[in-house]
Amino acid sequence: MNTEYVAVKLFLPRHGQGWQEYIAWSKLDHLVELISLDCMLCPTVFEADTLSDEDWAHKSDGVTWFDSFTDLDYLLRHPHLSRQKPFQVLAFLCNPEADDVDAWDHPGFLFKGFDFIDETRTSALTNCGGFPKAFQKSDLSDCGLIPGFERAREIQEALRRYYPEQAHADCDMLAIWRREAPDEEVCGPAAEALKKIRGETSPDASAAPPPP
Repeated sequence: MNTEYVAVKLFLPRHGQGWQEYIAWSKLDHLVELISLDCMLCPTVFEADTLSDEDWAHKSDGVTWFDSFTDLDYLLRHPHLSRQKPFQVLAFLCNPEADDVDAWDHPGFLFKGFDFIDETRTSALTNCGGFPKAFQKSDLSDCGLIPGFERAREIQEALRRYYPEQAHADCDMLAIWRREAPDEEVCGPAAEALKKIRGETSPDASAAPPPP
């Protein structure tokens, strides 16, 4: 099973009004941050027209989205990331079995939980207002994911059973890990990318400004 990697924006309480409005709407007031592959809540740092022929060459057949890579080192060194505000690098498996999750062991990544994403890249957990017959707020961790495989599989089945007419309930189950490696594990551009993930560096004044 291929592991895919994406670079997406952060969504935290420090985002001020946007975060406050989201919590008021979602009623997920226990969140301390949001980790998701939802394209509106944690949007990709890439746009389809920013990808080069070389970028496409570093993708395997059957990648889930245009911005997902199967080559982590290539993603971390990508020059586009140097023009981004702090971001996070997530690894994911699409519709894994429990053994796939248990066997996944990549240094520098921490398992965060399971998300449910439909074909429009919308999260059933955190961007649909809730599906009370399938899950409750208490099922979600403080980053908005389901911590355990068995409960996640139950929720995926319940979404399809109780909400067959709801498009957002027909979801893939994605196991998510986040890159949180110590800087000493990497060097060069990859190390700088990891610092930027944590917001530890400020943009180089000599660097080209980000596009409007």
